[in-house]
Amino acid sequence: MEDLVAELNMPKVLKRLSLARQIDKITPKNSQVKAEKNWFDRNANSVELVTENDDGKEEQVNKHKQMKTSSKQLKTLQQVRMDVKDFA
Repeated sequence: MEDLVAELNMPKVLKRLSLARQIDKITPKNSQVKAEKNWFDRNANSVELVTENDDGKEEQVNKHKQMKTSSKQLKTLQQVRMDVKDFA
């Protein structure tokens, strides 16, 4: 019985894992890009260079939306319980 439950729950577990991995990929990348931009701006200001604010706002918005959507999907999946009695 436990094997059957594990087998039936596996697609749900894999879906959750996939979403969690997507979020894990997006989050550090956004932080890294932001840190690099801050570093560049700080150093440019220290030598009195004028920089353009062409930081890919559209790309940032898209990544933020993607992360928000993935987070919502993961939260929704986490609210669904996976009990043995559901499959009995």
